[in-house]
Amino acid sequence: MLLKVCPALLCLLYGATLVEYGRLFRLGRTQGRFWARPLLVVTILAHLFFLVWLAVKHHYSVVNTGSVAISCLALSLAVAYFLIEWITKERNMGVWVLGLPLVFQIVSTAGLYLVHPAQTPLPDHAFLVIHVGLAMVGYCAFSLSMAFSVMYLVLYNELKRRRVRLIFERLPSLDMLEQMAYRAIHAGLGFNLVAVVFGELLFY
Repeated sequence: MLLKVCPALLCLLYGATLVEYGRLFRLGRTQGRFWARPLLVVTILAHLFFLVWLAVKHHYSVVNTGSVAISCLALSLAVAYFLIEWITKERNMGVWVLGLPLVFQIVSTAGLYLVHPAQTPLPDHAFLVIHVGLAMVGYCAFSLSMAFSVMYLVLYNELKRRRVRLIFERLPSLDMLEQMAYRAIHAGLGFNLVAVVFGELLFY
């Protein structure tokens, strides 16, 4: 029963977090109290608990279950955004980034509902976990780069049309968005390159 309820609950938590970040983006910090960050923390902790419970109780593994791998990618994106927000003190990017974890978690939930996980025989080797983990971090970085690039294009078009609207006031500068996108790309390439190396060592 919990296997059916928990994934749907996670989708609701990600959706509520996204809505709250959208409200924060539209109204600004000075227009009352917002629950965006507390909701994000609760969602991350609930997601982490769910994945640990899947691994211990039902033996679902990120290595041999695609739905769990996608769910882990959603969690990785949420954690990465939380760290970026904590470091930069910039909360207006949440509505642009957190839509990706929501989509990934919906896809993962559909997979958990429709497909029973087959325990695919895979090499029992430490390199396998490292290979998959590094690859997922790399995909997470690429996803963040896409989100930053979308923000850059939207803001650039607003400036090009000489329309100073809410987006211009809320989003970081073009230079910052460009730097963040490039750094995410470089990180993704680096992690995936190392993942390929571990993959070659694993299947050599």
